[in-house]
Amino acid sequence: MKPRDAIFLSLLLPLAALAAPPAFQADAPKACDNCAAWNAPQEPFRVFGNTYYVGPAGLGAVLVASERGLILLDGGLPQSAPLIDVNIRKLGFRTEDLRLIVNSHAHFDHAGGIAALARASGATVAASAWGARAIEAGAPPADDPQHAFGPAATSFPAVKHVQVVADGETLRVGPLAITAHLTPGHTPGSTTWTWRSCEGARCLQIVYADSLNAVSAPGFRFSGDGTHPGVEAAFRASIATVAGLPCDILLAVHPSFAGMDDKLRRRRERAGGPGVDPGADPFVDPGACRAYARDAEARLDQRIAEEHKQDQQPAAAETRPRDEKIRTELYFGLSIKGGKKVTPAQWDRFLRDEVTPRFPLGFTIVDATGQWKNDRGKIVHEKSKVLILLHDDDDQSAANIEAIRGAYKQRFDQESVLRSNQAASVAF
Repeated sequence: MKPRDAIFLSLLLPLAALAAPPAFQADAPKACDNCAAWNAPQEPFRVFGNTYYVGPAGLGAVLVASERGLILLDGGLPQSAPLIDVNIRKLGFRTEDLRLIVNSHAHFDHAGGIAALARASGATVAASAWGARAIEAGAPPADDPQHAFGPAATSFPAVKHVQVVADGETLRVGPLAITAHLTPGHTPGSTTWTWRSCEGARCLQIVYADSLNAVSAPGFRFSGDGTHPGVEAAFRASIATVAGLPCDILLAVHPSFAGMDDKLRRRRERAGGPGVDPGADPFVDPGACRAYARDAEARLDQRIAEEHKQDQQPAAAETRPRDEKIRTELYFGLSIKGGKKVTPAQWDRFLRDEVTPRFPLGFTIVDATGQWKNDRGKIVHEKSKVLILLHDDDDQSAANIEAIRGAYKQRFDQESVLRSNQAASVAF
């Protein structure tokens, strides 16, 4: 960051405090199973240099600042927009100084708040050609993998006159330069964005990676069928693009995809700790984009294998009325050491982050109460969740299940997660 930038940024906070901000006009909130957890409050913070996180806890929104205007990446849900406005102001900036708002992909949880933020600022909105069409229509087109969920589920407030950005094109606001990399797959218009931020003479490459998850409405096939061509090759090319980007810091459209909570915790632990190198910032990880891409490739491999296996199933139900599977039950205790409990929002986030990407075709959750006798002979009752999975008897499914168990134990400081397996003959 140049000295004049630092002076400008340090002056913004007292100046902004002199006048009350204008009332923010939000659009109607969106209802969905994960919306409350995604939109939980998150304190804004500096990532590095002139790059700041300003989104809610579960949906990425990133601010890049200069004395000649601000750039915002993504707007979250419609109900995220007021929170983003507040977070921008907490950092000492003004939403009215936004000059450019760019989008990763045009789903309601990343584009839903853009309309209100654009009204409040007068900023130009930019997206890929596919994304621009979707944002102007207020809903993704028919070739979106999630289109079949229907307009009630997929619509969001529209924005007119969206600027179309091409692959490799760089957009500028004053000294700021942000580059678009088209990474289709999750949607046909998915876009990953890159820029450079500096602290003194140290400059780092920042990557805001779009989702690389092969998630769809029922019936959509990434390998293609008679209703639409396959998108697997384009998806794999996008994964390779992200893996090959210059990448010192990875930010993601869902912060959990890049481990933001863990990095913030480790950053707090390092701050001021005796003997700790203050320069060892957990957010700085030159291998993060490659790891992000490797995980995405594994999930896509699994999804394509499941689609191909469906091709091999006999068409007539009476030819093979039943399918041999493994039924796995995982038992998750909801008590945390220290008397705390896993909240519904934390449980929903765990399902979204760890279970759905590994078993995208479905699973069952049952509320339960467990009972056991502790080492003092006392009967203990504990609320729990039971995850029921029907899956093939293969190494990939077993590895996915163990990864889920490990993630729960680490995230919620659990000693164990009970696993039960049995053979199951199933028919649909």
